[in-house]
Amino acid sequence: MMPRLSLNPLLRDMPQPGLSDAGPGVSVEVEAMLSLTASCDRLAGEMERARKRQERFGQALHLLPDVVLPQITAASYTLDIPEMTGPRTGKIWDVLSVTCNTFTAGSVALYKGEVADMNERYVFAQTGTYWFGGGRLFLQRNDRLVFVSSEDFTGSATLSFTAVELDEWLLPDYLL
Repeated sequence: MMPRLSLNPLLRDMPQPGLSDAGPGVSVEVEAMLSLTASCDRLAGEMERARKRQERFGQALHLLPDVVLPQITAASYTLDIPEMTGPRTGKIWDVLSVTCNTFTAGSVALYKGEVADMNERYVFAQTGTYWFGGGRLFLQRNDRLVFVSSEDFTGSATLSFTAVELDEWLLPDYLL
């Protein structure tokens, strides 16, 4: 009987009845076939897990397109509506853009959370859309967008934003 050559350490000590008379190549071929079958099974399992994960991602992530907010129509006015401008419990927002249109003079400041210098994110000195791009603006639990018109503000500011809403557990993968 010839010594057994093994490609797979798990199969080295498996008995191979009836193969000792068939020649040395048959044992290696059978072992290679078993090893290939096991690899295919592992690959199929990984593919199924990846499919299920993608499905969970699709359920945990969606776009909030052009969320329209009430207008600012007065000078020195603060628009702070947490239930409209911040994520629900268990969610995170990746704010993509904020639009402030139709006012005629003054400015509108955008804050993340409380109105304080350190929380100011952008000032609309004229109408337009601000895209956060690489700087990103993430809103987590208890965060919100707050808008404040300047003392010399005139007209009415039409406000809207676009964000991606995702479940909190998805953030590490979303950032990759």
